[in-house]
This record gives sequence, structure tokens and C-alpha cells, in this order.
Amino acid sequence: MWASLWKRVFGIDLRTLALFRVMLAITCITEVFLLWPNLFAFFDDHGIFMRKDAVIQSSPYAWSLYYIDGSVGWAYLLFCLTLLAGIALLFGYRTRLAIVICWVLSVSLTNRISIFSSGAHMLLPLLLFWAMFLPLGARFSVDAALSDAPKGDNSYVSAGTFAALLQMGILYLFSALLKTGASWHDAANAIYYVTNTPEMSTPLGAYLGQWLKLTQWLTRYVYHLEFIAPIFLFSPIRTACCRLAILPFLFTLHLGFALFISIGFFPLVCISGLVIFIPGLVWDKLLLWYNARKTRAGITLYYDKDCGFCRKSCLIFRELGLPPETAIIPAQSRPDIYAIMQRENSWVVEDGSGHHRTRWDAVAWCWRRSPLLWPLGIIFLLPFMKPVGDLAYGFIARNREKFGRMTARLLPECHRPLAFKPYLLTEIAALYLIGMVAMCNINSLPGQVLERVCSPLFPLLSTLKLTQNMKFFAPTPRHATRWVVIEGHLANGNVVDMFHNVPEAPSHDIPKNGYDAYPSHYWYKFFNRVNFNRWQSVLGSYYCQAWSDNHPGMPAKEAVFSVYEQVTPDLPATKPNPVKLVTSFTYDCNTKSVKENPK
Repeated sequence: MWASLWKRVFGIDLRTLALFRVMLAITCITEVFLLWPNLFAFFDDHGIFMRKDAVIQSSPYAWSLYYIDGSVGWAYLLFCLTLLAGIALLFGYRTRLAIVICWVLSVSLTNRISIFSSGAHMLLPLLLFWAMFLPLGARFSVDAALSDAPKGDNSYVSAGTFAALLQMGILYLFSALLKTGASWHDAANAIYYVTNTPEMSTPLGAYLGQWLKLTQWLTRYVYHLEFIAPIFLFSPIRTACCRLAILPFLFTLHLGFALFISIGFFPLVCISGLVIFIPGLVWDKLLLWYNARKTRAGITLYYDKDCGFCRKSCLIFRELGLPPETAIIPAQSRPDIYAIMQRENSWVVEDGSGHHRTRWDAVAWCWRRSPLLWPLGIIFLLPFMKPVGDLAYGFIARNREKFGRMTARLLPECHRPLAFKPYLLTEIAALYLIGMVAMCNINSLPGQVLERVCSPLFPLLSTLKLTQNMKFFAPTPRHATRWVVIEGHLANGNVVDMFHNVPEAPSHDIPKNGYDAYPSHYWYKFFNRVNFNRWQSVLGSYYCQAWSDNHPGMPAKEAVFSVYEQVTPDLPATKPNPVKLVTSFTYDCNTKSVKENPK
């Protein structure tokens, strides 16, 4: 009985773990592309946030590969490594190694940009850490394609699944428990404040903020949904049905966050964590229906029997997207197919109606039938991709023997089951660590009743990046907007907007929304956390140099920094509160000196 309950509540379907792997990979790749435009500003020692500042801002136990070198070139190298590891994780190639590399690089990045980090940077390393205890490559992966071990049952339970599921439960439960302010309870105007704070809202959010009653209803909805979500997610009674009942609400909650609030890629990270609650019956029903489609029936892949690389490619295509009953047969076994292979110098894909496809057209056709990677198939079918794809395919076909020798090492076939049985030591470690995480989250509640227990654990949890802060708009959202204006005074007397790097005079008015206030969510975090008195020279030097690099024919004489703040009105259509000048100083671009401006 207890074993059955344990498996039902804390087990995860291996196909769900495959989707979890794909979502984690997409999230890691997305993070790289979001940060790529700011590589110099955030990672170079001549940018806005030097390594020594990162060390000061971070925990004494924080570590980062980005600390090794302070050049933008080193950051480019680590970003490229993150992309490669993310792609390997996406396709399930050497999955356990890929997830470890992704975790190391994610922790390194988060510690390096500590002043810019948000809830997404806290949660992503957590999910990657618990993912290291899970067999993410047991289904729909390159690893699974090259393993001849029996697949067995799709259900999997371990201390790792317990920890990963509990982590997401902790996210929602403590996010609700920490919302103790009146904005979430009596007045219920938390969503109103968020959507009426331009630096936090999107254009849709600004429109929503006009409706006080609606935002009050949404405030109560968000609070109670976070509070009851763990009850449904961990219900011991009809667990699968309860999860299917609550998951649509949680998915749409984060979709709403993405549409109405400017909070970076946090919704994507949360959705990535939520998919692990998708029960196996969804896959049973979905794949039964999906594989029964006429376009997926009777597919046969023909390969050159003398080409080991060709056979492995067929195995990978089947595992990543085609029905498991798809036949993989040497082309030499059928004279008509062998003739096509020789004529086209290509593999041959035969569908249920007997139609044959070769070369790049066959690749795109197979990818389109993948339930997980079908977007690649659509991209591969674009008109401009066909000549490029045929060229690439021709190169591979002409060098089959070389690729065969190369893949013999890079893509070795294995005989071990991929749904590995956890070692006792790793099980104990996972249970111990998630227990410590739970206790330290309890200690974050008012009263800090477990301070004596949690304080000695801080070095270990900080080193593993398991420290957590679930104060998302808690205890109450910020009630003020802060925006930055940087007037560049040129040698010819013109005034330009140095903050947005455009040769136009800047506006000092309150911005319309978060997209107008800051170039990205990272900059919003920076300017709301930075100590301007300590950062004046760094800010001045960075913006003067950035202007000079982008406008070499328009030298800047000085940069005038003004930081404003305005408290959000308590009710819609009320008179705006006065604007407060937080700080103002001038940086001389020639002498590299700073002078304070009177407020």
C-alpha cells in the first residue's frame, strides 16, 4: 500500500522526464540569447559590472567559471559552451554529462550577474540540480536510440523525483505564505500596483491596470491558486486527475505573468518545472491517438547496411519522433529500394501509402512527425532550407565512411538501461538536501524558528546554489516607479539620450511601460539595486565609452545622470503623486571626474 502511494504521488513518467529535459534545454538556450546583447556590459571588467563587484555582491561561498577571466572573449566561450550543452540536452545526447555541464554553467552565470539576477536565476539552477538525479535521457533521446536494453515500465520513482516534485511544491506554497502584506489580503490591490508600476508592466498590463475591481479579483485568484496548488499536486487520492485539474490554471497563470508583467524569462522556468507533474495517462492517450494517424502508420526507414552511421541515424530518427513500430531495414534487402538509394545516394523513407522520400526532404518529413521536435520539421521545410539542406546532406552522403568512424566514438551503442537504478548514496544525498531546503524555507517565514538549524547549512546550500528566496512580490509589491535619464552633452552643444544610445534629447517624463523604461529586465534589476553614490564613476565611464563607440563622429563632453521615482497612486484616475529626484550627478567624459548636482 505505502509503496503504491509513494509511486503514485512521487513517481514521474519517463516520457514526462523527456519533456522536462526539452524544456530545461530551451530555457538554458533562451537565457543565453537574452543575455547575449549585454555580454560586454555585464561580463567584461571594462563594462558596468566587474568581477570584483560580483564577488562583493555574492555570497562568500559563491563560485563561478566567469571569475577565471574578466574579458568578453571568455564570456563568449562560456556562452557557446552553454549553447552546446543545451543542444545536447535538448536531443538527449550524453544526457547526464549535458545536465551537469548546464548546471555548472547556470550556477556560474547566476553568481556572475548577482546584481541583475531574478527569480528565474534562482529557480533554474535548482531545477537543473534536481534533474541531475533523474534519468532524463531514458525516452525520446539520442541515448535511448543507441541503447539496446529493454525499455521496461515508463513509471519511475526515486528520491530524485521526490526532491524535484517537492521543490515545485515549495515554490508555490512559500510564495503564498510570504505574501503577508495588506495588498494581498485586505485591500487586494497587489496586481493593481504591479500593473500600474510602468517599469514592471507591459502594454497589456498597463491596460489591465485601469480596472481596479478586475485586478482585485486577480489578486485574490493568484494568492489562493498558489496556496491550494500543492494540495492538488500532491493529493494522495486520484493523484493524476487532481494534477490534470490544477495544471491548466498554473500554466495559464504563468502565461498571464508573461503577457502582463515584465519579469524576464521567469514564466518559462516555472512552466519548465511544472511539466514534471504531467501524469503518464496523458502520454498513453496522446501517443495512442498521435501514432494512430494515417501519416504515421506503416513508416519504414531504409539504410545502407555497410554504413553504421546510417543505421544509427535511423535509430535516432525513430526514437526522437517516429512511432516505436517504425521498421528500420537495410536497403539491400529490397532491389527496388536499393536502386533508389544508389540513384539518389541517399537513405529512403517509405510512408504507409508506399510513397518514397530521399535526401533532405526525407529528413524534414520525419522531423515533422515528432511530437516533441516538430518545429524543426517546419523550419526544415522552408523554401530557403531545401538547397542548404540538400547541400549538407550531399556532403554527409559522400563522406559516410568518415562519419561512420567518427560516430563509432561519439555515438557508441550501449547496453545499460537508461532508467537507471539510483545508488543508495545519491538517494540519501537527495533526501538530505531537499529536507534541508524545506527547513530553510520554513525558516524564511516570520519568526525564523529554525535559525539555529539553517545557519550552519548555509555554506553547503550556497555552494550548491540551493539557497532560496520565494518572496515574489512579497510581502507586498513595490509601490513606486524608478526610471533613469542620461543626458549626453556633446561638444557641439547638442543634447542626446545616452541611456538609449540615440542622438535625440531624452524625455524626463515617467515611462509608459517596462519596455520603455529599461532596455531589458536585467537593467531594471540593476538600476533598482545599485548604490548610485558608489557606482557614479563606473556608470559615467561606461555610458561615455558606449556613446563614443557607437557615435565616433559625435564626441560627448559630459553625461548628466538623473534618477527619478514616483509612488503609484492608490486608486485609478487619481491625481499622480509628485516625482522625486532620487539622485543627480554629472560625469565629465574627458577628465573622468564626477560632480554632484543639486536636487
